[in-house]
Amino acid sequence: MATSYPIQVLRLTTSAIALVGSLFIPAAQTQESHRLPSYNAIYETSIKGFTIDGYRSLRRDENGIYHLNMKAKALLMTLTEESFFALADDGTLIPHSYQYTFTKPIGRPREQSITFDWSNMVVNGQTKKSWQVPLMQGMSDRLNVLTALRMHMLYNGNSDYQANIVDKGEIKSYTVSFHGAERIKTPLGTIDTVLMARDDDMRKSYFWLAPAWNYQLIRFVQEESDGDRYELNLKHLEFAPGEEPSALTLASTEA
Repeated sequence: MATSYPIQVLRLTTSAIALVGSLFIPAAQTQESHRLPSYNAIYETSIKGFTIDGYRSLRRDENGIYHLNMKAKALLMTLTEESFFALADDGTLIPHSYQYTFTKPIGRPREQSITFDWSNMVVNGQTKKSWQVPLMQGMSDRLNVLTALRMHMLYNGNSDYQANIVDKGEIKSYTVSFHGAERIKTPLGTIDTVLMARDDDMRKSYFWLAPAWNYQLIRFVQEESDGDRYELNLKHLEFAPGEEPSALTLASTEA
């Protein structure tokens, strides 16, 4: 049976814009030389004439653990993703745990939970059944991989990024390449961005990131090999009181 457009949009929204402190993380890795500001953002996703808003937020607790949350609704269906992580001195993302839940009026919820066990260097997951894969530095879950890309850009400037995502018992690796600077028109006005792109046999994906806002995602476009295309655009962004993008951004863009 074909998947309905609302369900497609919910899934695609979270995959595009789209962990907890009880796990052991070496103390030397949790001391941050840089921190991301807390924010609330709203993204509008368009696919085949259907649009839906996705809500994304980032918070940091007193122990330096970040909580990234994504939520989207369509009709009586709700999709949520949560990721908990820390940041190392060199900007590397240290994932702790991830939770995915998709609920609909009929049928059982679809769920996935992942924990990153740094004491035993394994990733433990649960979907329909339990699974385990080796844990390696540089891993991300499907929600915080965008944050990992942002941190890469902040610390390494405009350069290619190697993504390693653990999802449903598999490790998926691909390269996101730097394709230059672009000034684009958005619902928030004209914004200077850098364009990052992934191109493979299955799809082409394009990320427009704003250096002035710690490489916040501004626009995302994905083109499937079967001709399907969907687009995500930032329509609202606010930072927490007293927090703002770091001056480290300026140093990175000048590199």
